[in-house]
Amino acid sequence: MISIDRTFAIKLSVMIRSQLIDYQYYYPFCDAIIEKNDKTPYWIIELSMTKDPEIAGGIALLYASLDACEEFDIHYKCNLYIACLYVKYVEGHLSWSSFLVKAGMYTDGMPYANENYDYFFNKLNVLEKNKHHTLLLEQQKQEIFSIFEKEINKISTQLEFLKIYYKPYLSEHNET
Repeated sequence: MISIDRTFAIKLSVMIRSQLIDYQYYYPFCDAIIEKNDKTPYWIIELSMTKDPEIAGGIALLYASLDACEEFDIHYKCNLYIACLYVKYVEGHLSWSSFLVKAGMYTDGMPYANENYDYFFNKLNVLEKNKHHTLLLEQQKQEIFSIFEKEINKISTQLEFLKIYYKPYLSEHNET
């Protein structure tokens, strides 16, 4: 079971802001928390009432930053964003080229991620120059996975946790 703590909220915020998930994932999760608890955390109630990804991501991030003895690691947060994009690719919601472009754009001017924008844009240039050769694409995926493996695994685990709530929500709304 995943602990719904500050780290969870940071990952949730990044997942929402990267558009890996939307309200269809966090609404049923919030509803379950509200139903099970007499004293639901206020941030969960707030989150359950907004579909806007910037507001929702901000709610989770605000909770994560409240009462913190230390500031959360911006390096970790940036790497989580890249991990979310990678998982979006794995889930079939982004092409590899789109992943590289979005990762490059996100890291442009941001010195906090494990790799900067040059790294991602260079990967894209090499891929395009080689006409998206399958072997090259696989090498790039493996290399990037190894650089961001810890964060990708954390995001994947949290996504699978949220899917527990998402799947019944999806089937319920497909019946109507």
